[in-house]
Amino acid sequence: MHVVILGVGPVGRALARACADSGSSVTLCGEDANAVLDAVDSLSSPDADGTTDLTGAVGDADVVVETRTDAVEPTRERLADVEDAAPGETQLLVTVESTAVTSLAVALREPDRLVGLHSTVPVGWDGPIEVVVPEGASEQRVAAAESFVERLGWQPLRVHDGPGFVADRLRLAQQVEAIRTYDQGVADPATIDRTMTLSGGADIGPLELADRQGLDTVLAALERLASDLGPRFEPPATLVERVEDGRLGRVSGDGFYEWNDDQPTNLTDE
Repeated sequence: MHVVILGVGPVGRALARACADSGSSVTLCGEDANAVLDAVDSLSSPDADGTTDLTGAVGDADVVVETRTDAVEPTRERLADVEDAAPGETQLLVTVESTAVTSLAVALREPDRLVGLHSTVPVGWDGPIEVVVPEGASEQRVAAAESFVERLGWQPLRVHDGPGFVADRLRLAQQVEAIRTYDQGVADPATIDRTMTLSGGADIGPLELADRQGLDTVLAALERLASDLGPRFEPPATLVERVEDGRLGRVSGDGFYEWNDDQPTNLTDE
């Protein structure tokens, strides 16, 4: 199987690594030749190569995965270019964080070709993977996407296109309630997190996880869901204030916890 990964950021590299480890040949495609070369070198695989030529890269691809989806219109344009250059049987996939896959598929002449992939892991990119089914997607394409995810050693979870999908929606609901619980003085962050790890079976509590994700990332995600789903996802004032003060969690050394050597230490003061 020949897989073409569009984008050499963290998601593109993680997917390329999984493809190489699964025995697939992989081509990394990006706009910066040096970044592409660095990404290919990091794989240390004889079956990996790179290019800046999108049209040439996808001409014999079995699967194309677009990983650069931070802006909708440029992503639509690239997907349309891929559709023009790739064979009709090529599987078209797109990794998404919050963008509706249906809003990207409209750029294609055959929108039923596109299926989304969303990592359920909030830090990094790993499985299980939500296989996001946009409106009008064909069963054949969705099943092929699930098979691709399984080939990479990850468990596919089929979900329909919608705000937050499943994993983010449930995780953010827990995080926003944990922050409100802290805001109301019910318990400190460490106690809230221990309660969830000891009673809920989680490996990490919701507030430590928020610090690890970056509080600005959590805030942006909550704002998107609040816009789509209403006030139950409205970001608490404590979260907004921390972000405004530059207290972003692990990355800044201070969030709901203080951080030292990539580990939470003392609780932060108000």
